[in-house]
Amino acid sequence: MPVPQFEEYLNNVVKTIAPDFSRAKALKRDAEQTFQFLKEIIKRMGITDESANTLIKMSYDLIMDLVRAKMFQKGLHARGEGAHEATVAYLRVLQCKEVDVQFANEMRDIRHRIMYRGEKFSKTYAELAVQFLEKMYPQLQ
Repeated sequence: MPVPQFEEYLNNVVKTIAPDFSRAKALKRDAEQTFQFLKEIIKRMGITDESANTLIKMSYDLIMDLVRAKMFQKGLHARGEGAHEATVAYLRVLQCKEVDVQFANEMRDIRHRIMYRGEKFSKTYAELAVQFLEKMYPQLQ
């Protein structure tokens, strides 16, 4: 299912707030620490079917934290139902490619299925998620 345009979330899911640079900085700092930790886990343990769900969730959460940091810098806060979708849609505002917006949305759906339906995903998808994170991380810094 395609991601709606970010503007559809304004004044509903996304509220305008004062720019919050300290919160943005904290999110970026935490993302950097988590990214280094994720790389160390992969280096030591590799990507396996057993670690797949954890690596998928970590990759998605890292991307979303970096996008949220950008939103806080601009005085935007997504919360409540639809907040994750709005955050994914903000990737367009950041001029990310549409294919990347759609993949991030797929990751959002898969994370939801892991968290709330207990579904299990494969090493193959985890590899794609980590590759996507490695591609997006520098763009979102």
